[in-house]
Amino acid sequence: MSNLSEREEVDIETLVEVIDLLREQNRQLTERVDTLECDFEQTQNKLEGLETEKADLQETNERLRERLDKCEQETTRLDALTDAARKRSGVNKQRIEELQARELEKGAHLLTETVDHCQ
Repeated sequence: MSNLSEREEVDIETLVEVIDLLREQNRQLTERVDTLECDFEQTQNKLEGLETEKADLQETNERLRERLDKCEQETTRLDALTDAARKRSGVNKQRIEELQARELEKGAHLLTETVDHCQ
């Protein structure tokens, strides 16, 4: 009977040790789960922030593209106006040169500073 009692004692001691070990593992695992849940929550918050920032940047990008389109249209319009003004001034210069040439042929006395010289 004493043999059985010793066996039960060893088994009980072993079981207590195993239970203690399992409790410690459980505590460590619970800590790890808590840490991972915290990390996950932080990652989720960061992701939400990045998604918001991305949406803001896309909106800003769209506004800038619209402004760029308007600027390009205005540049095209101004280029056309500049070309038209340059052509008109060229035509006017030719007319002035022709008038001055005719006047000089008639013997007019024009000041040198006011005469447009052909180029």
